[in-house]
Amino acid sequence: MTYNKLILIFTFFMIFINQSVFANGTIAIANKGDGTASFINLSDGSINVVSVGFLPHEITASKTHAYVSNYGKQHVRSKSIKDKPGNSLSVIDLKNYTLTETISLGPKICAPHGLYTATNAHKLYVTCEAREEILVIDTITNRIIKAIPTHQAGSHMITVNPQNTKAYVTNFWIGTVSVIDLIQNKLSSQITLGRGLEGITISPDGRYLFVTTVEDHKVIKVDTTTNKVVHTIQLAKRTSPIRLLITPDGKKLIGNNAGKGTFSIYSTSDLSLITEIKVGKLPIGLTMSTDGNFAYVANMKSSTLSIININKGFITDEIKTNSTSPDGIVFID
Repeated sequence: MTYNKLILIFTFFMIFINQSVFANGTIAIANKGDGTASFINLSDGSINVVSVGFLPHEITASKTHAYVSNYGKQHVRSKSIKDKPGNSLSVIDLKNYTLTETISLGPKICAPHGLYTATNAHKLYVTCEAREEILVIDTITNRIIKAIPTHQAGSHMITVNPQNTKAYVTNFWIGTVSVIDLIQNKLSSQITLGRGLEGITISPDGRYLFVTTVEDHKVIKVDTTTNKVVHTIQLAKRTSPIRLLITPDGKKLIGNNAGKGTFSIYSTSDLSLITEIKVGKLPIGLTMSTDGNFAYVANMKSSTLSIININKGFITDEIKTNSTSPDGIVFID
């Protein structure tokens, strides 16, 4: 067998290995411009599209349903008179990709944005920017259980600790993280970090919180036992770090940088940069495969989905989303 044939066989083998690793699963995307949710099957590339509400931003999923926040505004800074803050969630059946229910979020405008599903507790947590609160929704009945005030302007994104005892909310305008006691159903404390807080994620053991500030261009690590900052990294101007996730082993932090059009991997221990990769234009949405091997980035202005091998630190594929302004995304097994 010639050397060229060996190289060709090896190349095909590596492509097969790479494809087989990330071929399973579905990426769900909230398409802000289209008012739709797309479901991209990673194994065959097929796309199912469901109409939702006006200017949807975020999407999350339980084992049976996807939930879309119909935010109703272009973005958190938008003051356009065309924007009409939303007041509903769209519920989509994952078996046949149909809209099964639209959940009304109460008599006063909510402007729902951040979403978090606690599948083991059958609960969905939603931020209400306009009402400065979070909502707790029973995912079996799709009814609101509680409304818990944050008392802070621009309650934007949310994460919940693994024990389902505390929620953490980034408050964009006021620059704080609200700590919500989910046992007592009340505000516990506020952590002041700086204006423009966006992305937020928590370590698998619940010990550390990681937050981005899109205006100050920082990534911040907070000890949840003391609510004190333990590490901060200052990024270059116009980086605009916007979303964060942590790998299941707790060793790596991944994030996308809307201003630079890049994707970064950090060490969680000291936030040192491991690698930075160029992706599409205005990367906003970020999700990760359940095993933590691959990251998926929704590039809003490119209308593409970048697939990144986290362990190797390179892009393995880029998929056209066939949508306008893809925003929030979630990986579904």
